[in-house]
Amino acid sequence: MGGSIDELVEELIEREGGYVNHPADRGGPTCWGITEAVARAHGYRGSMRKLPREEAAVIYRRLYWLRPQLDAVAERSQAVAAELFDTGVNMGPAVAVAFLQRALTALNRNDRDYPDLTPDGRIGPATLGALDRFFAARGAASGEAVLRRALEALQGERYIRLAERRPATKRSCTAGWRTALDKFPPPQTFAEGQRLIYGWLACGAGMFCGIMAMAMVALLMWGGWSNGEEHTIVVIFGCTLGGFIAAMAAVMIGLLVGGPVGRFKGAAGRDGISLEAEDDRP
Repeated sequence: MGGSIDELVEELIEREGGYVNHPADRGGPTCWGITEAVARAHGYRGSMRKLPREEAAVIYRRLYWLRPQLDAVAERSQAVAAELFDTGVNMGPAVAVAFLQRALTALNRNDRDYPDLTPDGRIGPATLGALDRFFAARGAASGEAVLRRALEALQGERYIRLAERRPATKRSCTAGWRTALDKFPPPQTFAEGQRLIYGWLACGAGMFCGIMAMAMVALLMWGGWSNGEEHTIVVIFGCTLGGFIAAMAAVMIGLLVGGPVGRFKGAAGRDGISLEAEDDRP
């Protein structure tokens, strides 16, 4: 992660996408990742669906870069500033800066490199001075790598705590935190789950059969085989494919009869075997 603030903002906007109104997101409607509360506080009065991309970029630059003085951090390490910018957008700039202060204090060698910092969430001379002395003591490259890992660890720990406190967020937002799971909704009924599993099975079966067929053709084209050897190759591959297809059919039947996503319930008794269709359940 790195680059100028313009590049960071463009990457962020591209990642966040357009208008989203996820019911589990306490921030409410967002557009380009900007919440309605932030947009209103910045002076935007229009519909959130129509928030201009350029307006979102201005908000990001002003509220999440210049106001928390990440430009001063970027003069020392663009990568660390970029990490703080990303964290600040998701958790608030004050939280991101407090992470930096906590990390610098934790990495301070028994208060020898600089005075420990108070995690007040504000960048000032003490924080910037500690950052300068940290890089002087650790080296620019190695110090930057260690500091970024510490910041990422603090960010991950906070996400876990938020997910544990909010069951709805844990179910729907943690992986992409806002929009990622919207692209891959889980099956809502038995039939949807059934179609999903059958689709993956069919895809895997098709790939396997295709690979086996290509292997057989490649062996035959290799040349130098007698008629008997060619016949043996065809028989071996044919039997393998036939057995695989039979196994797949057995799996399909098993899912239909009693599998976890089956729509039919099998029963055996004195009167024989019966199949009963089950209704979809959410």
